[in-house]
Amino acid sequence: MCKIVLLNKKGIVPVLLIVGAILFGYHEIFSGANFFVHQDQFLVSNLTYGNSIGNGWRPDYGFGISFFYGDPTWHPWSMLSLWEKITPSRELSYTLSILFLSLLAGISLYFFLKQVAPGAGKSLWLLSPLIVFTSHQAGTHYLRFGSELVGGSLMLILLYHYFNRAKPQHVLLFSAISWFAFSFGSLRNWLFLMSLGAFFGVSYYLYFKPPLKKITINFLLFFVLGLGIAVLLSFSVFYSSLYEGEIIGYVRDKKFLFPDAFNLLPDFKSLIIYLISLLSVEWLYYNFDVPGVGPLYYSFNVVAVFPLILLFFLFRRAKSFWEFSLKSIIIVYLIERLLWIFPIYEKLKKFLGGKIFFLNIFGPSTLFILQLGLIAIFLTYNKKEDLQINSPWYRILQKSVASLLFIFYSGLSLFCLISFMSPELFPAIAKWSIVQFGPDRMREFPKDLLALYAFDRMYILQSTMHWYSLVAFLLNSVLTLFFIKDKWFQAIFASKRTVFASLLLCAGITMSWNVHPLNTEKLIWEKVGPDLPRFEPTDRFYYVRPGQPSFTDVETYNRRIEEAGGREEYHKRRFGYEESAGLRFHRAKSFTQNDVANFTYHIFNGDGVNQLKHLRSVGRGPVISSELLDMGAVNYYYSKREIQNIPENLSLCFKSKRLYIYKNLNAWPYFYLAERLDIKREGEHLENVKRGTAYLAREDCFPLPENEGNSSIELKEFSYGKMVFDFSSKNEELLVVADAWHPFWKAYVGEKNLQIVKANEIFKGVRLPKGKYTLTMEFDTSPYLPGVYITIISWILFLSGWFWVYFRNRHKSLVNVHTH
Repeated sequence: MCKIVLLNKKGIVPVLLIVGAILFGYHEIFSGANFFVHQDQFLVSNLTYGNSIGNGWRPDYGFGISFFYGDPTWHPWSMLSLWEKITPSRELSYTLSILFLSLLAGISLYFFLKQVAPGAGKSLWLLSPLIVFTSHQAGTHYLRFGSELVGGSLMLILLYHYFNRAKPQHVLLFSAISWFAFSFGSLRNWLFLMSLGAFFGVSYYLYFKPPLKKITINFLLFFVLGLGIAVLLSFSVFYSSLYEGEIIGYVRDKKFLFPDAFNLLPDFKSLIIYLISLLSVEWLYYNFDVPGVGPLYYSFNVVAVFPLILLFFLFRRAKSFWEFSLKSIIIVYLIERLLWIFPIYEKLKKFLGGKIFFLNIFGPSTLFILQLGLIAIFLTYNKKEDLQINSPWYRILQKSVASLLFIFYSGLSLFCLISFMSPELFPAIAKWSIVQFGPDRMREFPKDLLALYAFDRMYILQSTMHWYSLVAFLLNSVLTLFFIKDKWFQAIFASKRTVFASLLLCAGITMSWNVHPLNTEKLIWEKVGPDLPRFEPTDRFYYVRPGQPSFTDVETYNRRIEEAGGREEYHKRRFGYEESAGLRFHRAKSFTQNDVANFTYHIFNGDGVNQLKHLRSVGRGPVISSELLDMGAVNYYYSKREIQNIPENLSLCFKSKRLYIYKNLNAWPYFYLAERLDIKREGEHLENVKRGTAYLAREDCFPLPENEGNSSIELKEFSYGKMVFDFSSKNEELLVVADAWHPFWKAYVGEKNLQIVKANEIFKGVRLPKGKYTLTMEFDTSPYLPGVYITIISWILFLSGWFWVYFRNRHKSLVNVHTH
């Protein structure tokens, strides 16, 4: 009988040590640091934070949208949205959620490693925190993807026992794991779990050779029943998405286009990146850009010596199922990633993966689970004969790769040390190299400007190096050194496995501090906050590209550096630009209502110039003058730098070193009482709109008395999903609000409901009877409640199933005791 025992009294101490190691790695959060190191973190945080201050309608996204459609990451009733409601601040909520998932990821991996390599002893708890302090950290853990790691680690344990002897509790456990991965993460986590489970199932079949029909049926039952139960447990999310999709219709903001050309040749740059990823770990500050290349955050390795450990396993026959399975899945992943060097494969994969989600393979974070499992197995080999491989090719490759990595990390150590001692040396060498060997001109930039820029970039690179950078590079040099000499290799693993695991952990944490340092600075909007003009909550902002910088000479470049406050300030990447005041037309999202999407595409592409390939590009869009943007109450444009070729309707109203805000002089108000009504032709976009006019469908038009100046409307209360107005008029009026129309919006005066019609193509219009009263407009969430009722019933049945399994197993145990 296979039992799953995750934790006992002896296991509490390692768990506490794992928690302590992770908290030590993130110790700066206790002194005010946070995980907002990139714009993506602000985006993810805002998804749930915005839900916590409203009821699910988000006027701060585009022209307004319901968050009851789409991924659980941003669902108003998701666990993370509810968590936001009970925490005192956005920053604290996000920080604690990242910590919570990171701690669970480390603990879950410990249980997985105990299953995979029980003979590794104390090394297991030293390896477990490495799942947190690894490559892609800012793009995974800082984005709440830790739930994927929790689900992956626990599912592999469960699936192994299930294939050995299937039981009902295995399916129930998997449904709970799937619910967690979904509720605290994303729908993509299920796709990764299925992908990982499929590869694991194939490796199990190839190793143990069970009946193919039996393992296939068991696999299908495991995932169909497990995910089916998880769907019911999360049905409040699925029901609202299905309902919204049926009555509204949505399109993806990011289009996945079929390749327009079939290039079968590999891309040389992609090949170089693949080889770098295959051999190294991340070593450069995450936000440092290399001109023409971009950020160098490429790596397939959880630790620096993993390429050497993988070589060891490639040249030996597997001695256990786990060794065979983990090695096989890692190789399959690396082969699949190699195919990405062919542009046609990458384009087809993105196109098909965007439409058929099941074609997506698990990501690098899940790969690191498998790699740490293989390292744990590696540390169980403490006999000389276990570490010997009688292959001359292995010895050549091992020493060659180990020597290459030793030279690389030793070189980084030397670079770091010299940078401390002589900070002007390497920048001067970079400048001299361009002057001596560089081209006379690169595009519009002359040699002297290129040389100065090279000096500055090298100076900035040096500024990213710290004492812990030197420690990380030195530790990785020492670790790779063990693999160069056979006697060193055998000595360290024969008796000092814990020392080796400790060095891995120290190198991982210090490298994490170097590559993914926590944020200690304020947002750009927070920095300039005291100096900003007064904005209204209904002001709609648009973040734009300012155009190419106009300087092509050293003098202008130096002046801009001086204006920015120095070379470090000028070259520093700042984030939080998307976090403007008011509403955000530019806010990145995944889906948009059909009619709003068509309206937005027409704004940018209606003149025949294709300025917008997909809606995600609005996130930092082109500077355009549009009567429809004016009608949509987009009353402020802003950018990082001064906008080149400013349109006449934009007037600079605020300027700082890193932020320029322009007022749109032609913008319509967010809400207004229509002066006249006009018919909007069905199937046609609005053109030549007139300020103060409301455009309605023919059946919604009515005789509108002339406004004699005795009508007034004032916004008394504004929140996400609710607006309250004080209205007074002797005539019937039409109120237009520049917020997207949705059938679940209600308008009422006291107990009397008023109809909300579609006005100005996509916005809300309310026909107001004459009189003086308070008008309330509110987004009604009651249509989504059937999903909540089904979820409650499902949880009752699910917990009842657990009780049934518990008492059934207890009864069997008592019968067996009495029988014997």
